Amino acid sequence: MSDSKKLETYVAYREHLRWLLDFAGLWPSEDSTSAYRMLPYLQIFVGCGAAMKIGNFIAHHITSIRIVTRAMSIMTSIILNMFRPVKYPLILLGMYPWTVPDNIFIYTVHYIFEAFALFTVFYVSSGTDAFLPLLVFQVKGKLRAMAYRLTEIGEKDSIDEEMGQCIRDYTALMECRDILEKTFGPIILLLMSNNAIILCALIFQFTQMKAITIVQIIQFAAYICGKTTQTFLYSWSGTLLSSKSEEYLGAVYAANWYGNRRGMNSVLITLIQKPLTMTAWHMSVVSVDMFVMVLNTTMSYFLLLQTIEQG
Repeated sequence: MSDSKKLETYVAYREHLRWLLDFAGLWPSEDSTSAYRMLPYLQIFVGCGAAMKIGNFIAHHITSIRIVTRAMSIMTSIILNMFRPVKYPLILLGMYPWTVPDNIFIYTVHYIFEAFALFTVFYVSSGTDAFLPLLVFQVKGKLRAMAYRLTEIGEKDSIDEEMGQCIRDYTALMECRDILEKTFGPIILLLMSNNAIILCALIFQFTQMKAITIVQIIQFAAYICGKTTQTFLYSWSGTLLSSKSEEYLGAVYAANWYGNRRGMNSVLITLIQKPLTMTAWHMSVVSVDMFVMVLNTTMSYFLLLQTIEQG
């Protein structure tokens, strides 16, 4: 793929992501209105309401593993619940602390609330999941530009000035990495833990079904693939950041600095820096190894549930 095609793909990716995050009020903007800044609080309120219903349902059926795993695999429960011939069915599988009466107005209010909660989950999760790779792409582009600048240094160019500018740019990128860790670190840690539990619940629920249709298989496969892709996307972003920073440090070492005492100090300062790596809340390095760890944890939980169910 040519560089111009890559740039067009990046711009299209950025614009689609901005559209998603604008709906949720999460796109960073310096001149946003008060109404726009209130959108995230609305998303939090709706999300907490949906979580309350599901959590209350789990609390009432905590002694049944099968029922609890159905509630934990929220999206599958939503899809399956939409096709059941129940009077006044709601979208989310759960239980409110209050009784929903068979009144069309009250039922409509609850239904609209849950439908809006689903749209909120879609826009917020899709936008947030794609936002981290976008930021990593920007850091990657800066690292490539810095590496190219060093590889094109000639004998008449000032290696000291070029390295000084690269050191300042690399310091700025380290600050950006710290911001990414502070912002996405808790999200990544919670998401990895939750995805391991959700994937385990989905697999366990699938194995407990006595009769399975093609539609149900497609539904389960689609949601499992979605959660797996989400986990891989975050893990791959961390690996991409560290690999590109290692390539930049390699370009620094290969630059035309031999015999230049003034530039040698700047080069040594750069080479002693560690590659840019992200950590999830200072607990685990974000890399593809984290993705493998989530899959291993999923299978461990699944085998544990099977043992408990059979015992």
